[in-house]
Amino acid sequence: MAFKWSSLPAELHLAVLDHLDVDDVVPLSTVSKASRALTMPRIFQAVAIRSFHGLQAFLTNVPHSYGRFIRQLDVCTQGAILPFGNDTEPLASTSKSTSSPRTDALIELLARTPQIQRLTLRVSEGLHPKIAPSFKGLDDLISLKIENCDDEENAPLSESVVTAIALAIPKLEELSLTRITRTMHPDEYASAYTSSYELFPAILDEHATPTHRLPALFSIPTLRHLAIHDTHLGDPLFSSPDLATSGTLEHLELGAYTHTSPEQNAEWHGHILERAGPRLTHLALGAGIPTLPSGALCLPHLSSARMTSSVSPMLIPSTLGSLATAQVQAPLQLDMECEVMDFEDVVDELAMFMEDAPEACTFADVRVHIVESEGSFPDDGPMGAVTPGTRELDDEDTRRLRDLEDACERVGTRVRVLGATTSLGVVPTAPSRVARVTTGDLVVDKSALI
Repeated sequence: MAFKWSSLPAELHLAVLDHLDVDDVVPLSTVSKASRALTMPRIFQAVAIRSFHGLQAFLTNVPHSYGRFIRQLDVCTQGAILPFGNDTEPLASTSKSTSSPRTDALIELLARTPQIQRLTLRVSEGLHPKIAPSFKGLDDLISLKIENCDDEENAPLSESVVTAIALAIPKLEELSLTRITRTMHPDEYASAYTSSYELFPAILDEHATPTHRLPALFSIPTLRHLAIHDTHLGDPLFSSPDLATSGTLEHLELGAYTHTSPEQNAEWHGHILERAGPRLTHLALGAGIPTLPSGALCLPHLSSARMTSSVSPMLIPSTLGSLATAQVQAPLQLDMECEVMDFEDVVDELAMFMEDAPEACTFADVRVHIVESEGSFPDDGPMGAVTPGTRELDDEDTRRLRDLEDACERVGTRVRVLGATTSLGVVPTAPSRVARVTTGDLVVDKSALI
């Protein structure tokens, strides 16, 4: 017996939708008015807007009522500003104007999406401070990512605005920031330059206050995941014992800042870790940390740490030494990314640390990942995919790895190298099961497509 789609109960309609991809749902929405009403929540559940022109088109053409269906939104404001109804003649840049059409468009978009849960903003030409109050009513928003798509020196994205946004969100749990620019009083900037002799991009504001600076993020009571990439972290408030912290942070990612030295980055990261809070369980570092006094770090619940390939090999001993004395209560898993060209230095530094490490070392499992390019913190997670690399082992490499294995075995640490190959041929590193290649007594793990 044949059934008409319209005669089926709503429960079956929803069951069918659950088994369809979004690309298949769109044609279904054209069948009838009832099908359209049924499919709109699914079609608009996750929306990606790739340019400012696309944002303008969305606001112009999509009915206001559809915004309530959006739960995940990824929006970029790059691109020329086009006059209404004209997609061929861009207006002049407004970066030096008092108007803020990109911010105005985002404010309108946020007003239409009251139930949004996850938001990614890829910002061009900065944000006007007037956008911050728009986030106060987003009670369902738990995840926010903000990235400056422009060159920081030419189009900075103010930390004051970004911090005000984060503080305005009622239930923010995850925050990721990329290429955010310091906002400083002119006298403070002059003092910072005098002490470090390093110029860095900054927004000078005579009315800058501590309440809207990056250290204030640690006071957000609901925040559990914080990632800060390619951002100046030299604010002295990070090292102040008076810094207010909520103590709720569980995941922390700190990337290296491109406008300063590895040693300076490491010093900043050390200060932040001293204030990170006792509930931290996962840590990712893009610059390492310096040697800190024993007990300076208190990370009792830390279970895993990751060092990207941007960490200088010379900072490996100090980083591991500081983590080893961080009062960690359980064995720690360590993942280290290593560029092919740095393989020898990384293995040597790691072996030297393990040779001097006490028995029952903090690190139970060490994995060295060989990568082609500098590690990053991608959107799909703290241990997201980087460009994999391979290195064929010669006799000297084999000796190095044996020395490392012996040193690790003495302190009860398991070590694995992923991406190393032997004369059996090169097998690319990939997310997959691990195959073992034995060369004499040495066991080298390498990811294989099995």
